[in-house]
Amino acid sequence: MRTTLLFALVAVAASCAGSHGGNEPPAPASAPATASASPDDGEPLNIDQLNAVIRDMKRAIEAKSFDAARALLVRAEKALANATDVTRSHPDFEDASEGVGKARARLDKAIEQDRVDRRKAAIDSLIERGTQQTERGQIILTELRNRMPTPGDSTNLDELIESLGSLDTEGRDYLSEPRYLEHATARDHFATTLVERRRQIEWQQRASALVGASIETALTAIDEAKKAGPEAQLAAWQSAHDALAACGLAVGTLETQGGFDAQVLVNTRLGTLAIGETKRRCLENADKIKTQLLRLAWQSRITTALQRANSALDTLRSASNAADKLAAADAALAALGVCSTGLAAVGSAPGNDPSAKFDFALGSGLSLAQATRACGKEKTRVGAQMAVLRRAVQAAAKAAAKAEKSKAKRGKGRKGG
Repeated sequence: MRTTLLFALVAVAASCAGSHGGNEPPAPASAPATASASPDDGEPLNIDQLNAVIRDMKRAIEAKSFDAARALLVRAEKALANATDVTRSHPDFEDASEGVGKARARLDKAIEQDRVDRRKAAIDSLIERGTQQTERGQIILTELRNRMPTPGDSTNLDELIESLGSLDTEGRDYLSEPRYLEHATARDHFATTLVERRRQIEWQQRASALVGASIETALTAIDEAKKAGPEAQLAAWQSAHDALAACGLAVGTLETQGGFDAQVLVNTRLGTLAIGETKRRCLENADKIKTQLLRLAWQSRITTALQRANSALDTLRSASNAADKLAAADAALAALGVCSTGLAAVGSAPGNDPSAKFDFALGSGLSLAQATRACGKEKTRVGAQMAVLRRAVQAAAKAAAKAEKSKAKRGKGRKGG
């Protein structure tokens, strides 16, 4: 059994049904009765008057003034029944009587043919309008395959859905007609397609907003990372990575919902792309940024160690006495130890870049291996000075103690004098 899905989906369509409720167009109004169709049908008619009634009746049938024709037929039949002997004896009476007898069948046939014609015209009109609306809808659907919908598209689809709903209601009385049933079935199926596409537009708008927010955050963070210093750059790249990963996760969540179509377009700062392609680009860029993050973290670990060595060596060079030099040398040995041995394992860590070059106090444009070797050599050199520095500190301490003792003796001598 055919179901009118559109009527269920678009309840408002019922209010727009035709004023005839799906019936054929009304029959033509009756023409005004002629003189021969006088309301006084009890008066006997002579043969000329009877023939005049028959002629008027034929004209009324031809004009599809069926009420007037029926009234004239009744008048003629009564006139025959009440005819006088004079009228009956007229040579034309028999022909007139035969004409009136055939008139009822002619009238009934004309009325039926008119009903059939009006029904056909109504069906033709419904099919023509349905076809026009379907073609209009096909144009919109074709366009929406290659672009994002606009508010105007939503309005047009709403109008089409309502219009097709009205046609569905208007044509219910004609479903027994095979050609109309075939058209209506296809039309209502297409109407269901339009309803689904209208819902999809709303889904596209929600998905664009959801995924677009993560992409907006990511691209803004990337712009900041390109202009930021080393520490801020690392934080900005991490923010971009997390936002792009959230984009992929958001699309993944949408994929679990019914009716997901990877080819449906969404609009974000990445462009107007299929949502499946948008996800792919989010995850692809997230992977690239992750590689960048590992590289930056690797470089930051090395740079931090080298900067610590720089600072320690600068302090050692600026120390002015043995004690300060010994303390600075001790700190330099610790920093150089991290540089020479602690960074040795960093070379194979995730994000390592064999082509990376580093500048610090012991050289410029050095590879990691060269930098660690330089740190090792400097550590050996500083370590070799430690004994000398300790002896110098001890000697300075003894000298200071001796000077303090001598100062104390001089003070006692002055008091005794």
